[in-house]
Amino acid sequence: MAGSTISAREGIIRELFARLSAGNPDVAELYHENATIRRRMEPVVTGREAIRRFYLGVVADTSPDVEIVDFISDERRVAALLRATTTGGVQRRAVDVFEVDEDGIHSLEIYSDGQPLTPA
Repeated sequence: MAGSTISAREGIIRELFARLSAGNPDVAELYHENATIRRRMEPVVTGREAIRRFYLGVVADTSPDVEIVDFISDERRVAALLRATTTGGVQRRAVDVFEVDEDGIHSLEIYSDGQPLTPA
């Protein structure tokens, strides 16, 4: 039972990054109405509409192509180790920690090195 729950939660996250990489504006629909996104030294993004604007900005600024390298999951959270290639071929890595259930994402904390790995 727990395995299927983890698989469903990871599926939501896979869908988020597939939509983000495709520039799909429906990314925010995967979040609960009052969800939050937290990033180091940035204001908290709260609510589905603000999350929609956040992702529209991400797509406009960087057009990321996101690869999920691995997942680490427990009963409440899923951590996704990511590699993203942005506009200009710059690669960045991050760990995104989601609090997610089968109905959607409650919160996201983004941890990024902020430094390019290698030019493409």
